[in-house]
Amino acid sequence: MLDRKLFQGILQADKMTDQSPSVDKSPPKPWSVLDVFVVIAVLGLFGLGVYLSYRTYVGIGGFRGYFALLGRWLTQLLWVLAVFTAYLAGFALLHLVISVVTGTALRHVKIFISFQHDYEPIATEIAKALPARDIAVIKLPFTSGRDHDDVIAQSLDAVTSADAIVVVPGAEPSWMANELGHAVGSRKPIAVIKHLADQRLSDSLYRGYPVFGWDKLKSGGFAPLRRFLAFSTKSRSDVWPQFGRSLAGFGSFVIAGFFAWYVIAGLVKEVVQVLLAFNPRRGEVVFVYWIWGTFGLLALAFALGFTRAIALRVRGLAVARQKILTREATYSEFSTVFSSLKADKDILQVLEKAPLEPRPEEP
Repeated sequence: MLDRKLFQGILQADKMTDQSPSVDKSPPKPWSVLDVFVVIAVLGLFGLGVYLSYRTYVGIGGFRGYFALLGRWLTQLLWVLAVFTAYLAGFALLHLVISVVTGTALRHVKIFISFQHDYEPIATEIAKALPARDIAVIKLPFTSGRDHDDVIAQSLDAVTSADAIVVVPGAEPSWMANELGHAVGSRKPIAVIKHLADQRLSDSLYRGYPVFGWDKLKSGGFAPLRRFLAFSTKSRSDVWPQFGRSLAGFGSFVIAGFFAWYVIAGLVKEVVQVLLAFNPRRGEVVFVYWIWGTFGLLALAFALGFTRAIALRVRGLAVARQKILTREATYSEFSTVFSSLKADKDILQVLEKAPLEPRPEEP
């Protein structure tokens, strides 16, 4: 009985052995011509790199010469940074001169708040939030029983003295029509506050004036409205933010061209490495020229970014003052005028993309 069980176990083991995966005992495939070529190329490049490193080490005078070379390159780099810093400082001075010559207000700018008396609490909240070091607010309190002519004269005088108007309209026509008509005729920048769900355009306004959402302003703070008013009135507080837009434009140019510069820089590195191995002096000169050439490209990019920022500012001021009728294009115009800076993005966040619709004509 024991022998029979042992015999069955041996048969079962043989079956399991037969079912096990077969081992490929075929001879390895020989290398192809391509495999041999790749190996030779890799070994050749590695050997070339070792040879060039050795030639460079000998040509520049060992470790002492290597560190001396790095010191000279670092000196050139510091010179480039110093010159570029002075270059930016020169443009900053030029920007300051352009700002003064083109009518930047060196005094406080005045913002008149025009509101329908039913919504005076909103106007009061804006009047408390807007004042800053360079911004003063004019808000005439609403009082009943005033003389008709005095009301008109006082409001029109306020509009005349103001640099920009913030409008808090109501659902129905009101005294605001006189103020807004005068502001439109005087080419004053006007910002409309949308605080009603179904708010309509005031009869005296073009459809292209920028519209700010009240809920967004109230929840996020009034800094975007303040910055927009500083821009549109050419306030002195907008001088350096405007230069920041130039820097942002310069940054976008640099980012756009970085890939091309990186590829060229890789090629220059290889050329310099070969020259250092066989003619160290010429390799050093080529590298120095490359550093200064990069500075020249950056200088050109900044000049283009600065020029573009000035052109966009002129365009933006025209839109803000409605020297052109932009209608539905108002938001898209400002989205190109303002930069990628967070403070500029915040302005676009509170701007309504669609203009207010006029009131339906009565039959």
